[in-house]
Amino acid sequence: MLLLLTPNIPYNRHTMSDDQFTKLFKYMNERFDKLEVQLATKANASQLNRALDALDGILARLDTDDTERVMLGRQMNRHEGWIKQLAKKTETKLSYK
Repeated sequence: MLLLLTPNIPYNRHTMSDDQFTKLFKYMNERFDKLEVQLATKANASQLNRALDALDGILARLDTDDTERVMLGRQMNRHEGWIKQLAKKTETKLSYK
């Protein structure tokens, strides 16, 4: 239990001297400073997790885009092959301009 000196309470063995209070005050300040550093670190870790989650989302979309691009390329190659087959069967000359 912590009792502080006040004008109405006489000094006894349960009250703190100025030196004891100063030591306690310094100790508590050091503890709070350490806690603030830990909280700042945790906030940075939280921000890092959010950034990594956002990056994962972007990478997933890029992967989907790459897959779709490959599929579209294959479909275009099939269409071009069919067009060449039709041109050959109908004896039509294709112009590549």
